[in-house]
Amino acid sequence: MRGAPGESALASCAAIGLALALVASPAAAQTVAPSSMDAADLQCFGVFIYLGGQGSDPAAKAWFTGEALHYLGRLEGRSPAVNWLDRLTAYFAGPFPGEFEAQRERCGAEATARDTALEGWSTAFMARVEAARKAD
Repeated sequence: MRGAPGESALASCAAIGLALALVASPAAAQTVAPSSMDAADLQCFGVFIYLGGQGSDPAAKAWFTGEALHYLGRLEGRSPAVNWLDRLTAYFAGPFPGEFEAQRERCGAEATARDTALEGWSTAFMARVEAARKAD
């Protein structure tokens, strides 16, 4: 995982989140607290969305985007009626800057473990495909 962005970038993120929260429609706001699983996935979604918006390396942006989509898919899969953009905006305006480092470490470890597992599955799958080709 790349190094954390500077504090000025986090402050800018918080300001953007606050501005978005101020213009968000009150009717769109959700008052139901997320489950602990949703909260953890929202934190990782936020971390990867944020990191994907930093820097200019296309490969890093693509990786961060893929990780963000993983967490968004989990969130929408469990709770499709929730407006996750509103929830993410509130998270950015609230605790995100203060807990960024801890969540970046946790989410990065989760992503690394998942990527390692996926590489193993891919290798095993390709071995099976190759064996099937040879059998034909």
